[in-house]
Amino acid sequence: MYQLEQKRRNNQEFLNFVYKNKKITVSQVSKGLNITYPTAKRLVDDYLKENILKVSEELIHTSGRASNCFLLNDDSVYSIGIQIELRKISFILIDLVGNIKKEKTIFNIEFNEEFENVLKNFFADFFLEIEDRVKEKIIGIGISFPGVVDFHRNTIIDGINLNVKNIDMNNILKDFHQNIFLENDANACIYSEKILGKGQKYDDFVVISIGSGIGAGVYINSQLHRGTNNLGGEFGHITIDYDGEKCNCGNKGCWELYVSERAVEREIDKITEKKLEKLFSEEEFVEKYLKFFSLGLGNILLTFDINNIIISGTISQYIEKYQENILKNIQKNIFFRNYPLNILCSDFNSKSSILGAALIPISNYFNLVNLD
Repeated sequence: MYQLEQKRRNNQEFLNFVYKNKKITVSQVSKGLNITYPTAKRLVDDYLKENILKVSEELIHTSGRASNCFLLNDDSVYSIGIQIELRKISFILIDLVGNIKKEKTIFNIEFNEEFENVLKNFFADFFLEIEDRVKEKIIGIGISFPGVVDFHRNTIIDGINLNVKNIDMNNILKDFHQNIFLENDANACIYSEKILGKGQKYDDFVVISIGSGIGAGVYINSQLHRGTNNLGGEFGHITIDYDGEKCNCGNKGCWELYVSERAVEREIDKITEKKLEKLFSEEEFVEKYLKFFSLGLGNILLTFDINNIIISGTISQYIEKYQENILKNIQKNIFFRNYPLNILCSDFNSKSSILGAALIPISNYFNLVNLD
C-alpha cells in the first residue's frame, strides 16, 4: 500500500514539475523532485509511452555531457471550456498548454425553463465540429457559471441573475461521456491566472471578475478558497449603498449594481458615442466608477488582508490606466495608509473565466491548483 501511494505521489509531483518547467532532462527531474535518477528515468519513460512527453531535438550540455531533453506534447491532451453568462454561452477547445484551438459564442439567449435543452443543444453542435482524433484526447469539460455552485456534485445551486437553480450539469452532458468540472466564474479565473497568467508567482491573490455581475476568486495560502457553503467570493452582493437600488438577490445597493458590465451598459446609453473607451475617458463617470470600485475592493482587503489583486473581464483593460487612482482611493482609509497593494489587470480580459474553466480538467490531471 505504501509503495502504491508513493508511486501516485511521485507521478503527481512529476506531472506538476513537467508542466511548470515545460522542458526537462532526467537529471533535472531527479534534482528538482529529490528522487533517485532511476525513479526519474522511469517517470520520463512512462510518460513518453503515454505520449504526454516527447523527445526534443535539442540536447542540454552539463558537466561535459550531452543529455536528452524532453518537452510537453501539446497535442497529447485537450480540454473544453464552457462559460455561461447572462444571455450568452461560449465554448472553447484548448490543447495541453492552453492554446485555444476552437471557439464559439452564441448571443442573445433566453434561458429560463429551457436552460438545460438550450445548453445541451448548443454544446452538441460545438462538439460535433471537433475532429475525431482530438475528441479521443479530451480529458474533461470545465464549466464557468456566474452564481452559487456545488462543485462536488456539479450542480448549479442558484444563478441569481440568470433565474436558474438546482441544475445537474452531469445530467445535461452525460451523453458526451466526459469528466465534468463545474466552478463559479470568479473561481474559474483563479485557474487561468495561476496556471498561465498574472498569478503564477503568487501564493496569495484575489481575482475580481467583472462580467454581467461581479465576483471574487480567492487564492490564499496557496489554495483556492471556496468557503464552507460554496459562497466564498460572492462579493458582488456586499452592500455599498444601503439606500441604493434593489438587486436580484433581495438586497439593496449591491456592489455589482455599480461596477458590473450591466451597470456600465446603463451609463454608455447616456452618451452619444456608445463605446467603452469613450465612456472611460469621461472624467465624471471615471471618478464615480472608481469610487464604487474602490469601496468594494476595500471590503475584500479588510476580509482577506491580501496584497495582490488581479482584475479580469472586458472592463479590466479600461481600468488598467487608473490603478494609481484606485490605490489613492483605498489609501484614504486609515487601515490602508501604507498598504502595499499590487493591482494587476489580466492579460486574458473577457477570456479569463472560460480559459480557466477549460484548464480545470488539465489542472486536475497535473495537480496545478491546490484546492481547500
